Amino acid sequence: MPFPDEFIEGFFLKHADPNYNALQRHEYYLRTRQLKGHHPGLVDAGAVLNKVGNVKSSTIKKHKSAVQQRHETTAHLLVLKSRLEKLQKVLALLVKQAKGRSGVDSKTKTLAKTDRKPSKLTAEQRSKAAKRAKAYRRTHKPNPSQQVKELNARIKVIQAKIRQLRAELDTPKQKVHKKDGLRPELSNFTSTK
Repeated sequence: MPFPDEFIEGFFLKHADPNYNALQRHEYYLRTRQLKGHHPGLVDAGAVLNKVGNVKSSTIKKHKSAVQQRHETTAHLLVLKSRLEKLQKVLALLVKQAKGRSGVDSKTKTLAKTDRKPSKLTAEQRSKAAKRAKAYRRTHKPNPSQQVKELNARIKVIQAKIRQLRAELDTPKQKVHKKDGLRPELSNFTSTK
């Protein structure tokens, strides 16, 4: 059985790197050591570090001012509103086509101003209600980020309706037999007297 000193020396020699030089390693450490410091909020959790240990510039978050964020959200709102208008036009066109295909009259009756029921509020009550509505609108200004969420939700709903209408318009109409008015697959189940 080898002595403990021989065992330890043999173990290290067996697993040591023959190219390792402690003096060169220490000199390299002295040349490259830097205190990195901590910058909270500037680095993502998955930030990539370069060889020296500094954060790569592409992973640093760029803080935007409130004014810049507001301008970006209002610009995004305008884009979403225009997209919503286009989708609503497409939806109206598809609904018109679907109604024309089904034979339903596409002209809907709307109440004229003279056909509407008269308001039961007096002029004073209407002015007070208008003042309350104005005060409510002033205190409850719409949040741009909330408006973006609402517009995205409306766009998704309209897109789903458009997909559904296009699928309905793409499917061929079922032909009706003239003699008994049933679809072909149901013509076998007619009652015989």
